[in-house]
Amino acid sequence: MLSAKVLIQLSSLRPGATRYLAVAFALVLVTGFGCGVSNRAQGWHTDAVKELRIIAAKARSGNFHTVSFQGAQGDLWRETMGILNPDLRPSNDTQTADINISPDAFDLPSVVSIRQPDGAVPNHGESKLRENR
Repeated sequence: MLSAKVLIQLSSLRPGATRYLAVAFALVLVTGFGCGVSNRAQGWHTDAVKELRIIAAKARSGNFHTVSFQGAQGDLWRETMGILNPDLRPSNDTQTADINISPDAFDLPSVVSIRQPDGAVPNHGESKLRENR
């Protein structure tokens, strides 16, 4: 953005250089996109965000409402989960939270325990449905 502003300013000061400035702008643009593509999915806790994205999707589809976080990165994960699934409310109580997340061996978020949400059918419910047929 800054380079575009500078090139536009130079173009207005020297109209004859517009063609060269357009080439310079195209070069800056291509270089910026190239750097963005080559650095995609690197840096800023991308592995943790991938894990949290999976947990957020499963929580949304499984009708879970609360989540608690433990570990050194719990606050960071809480903020990230707030972006990925704003309907999933953070809880400080691991006993009442629907989902409990702690760091695994690689210091990534991992689901430690899940409490069945209200209205969910327990795992043995499927066999009881078969018996009633």
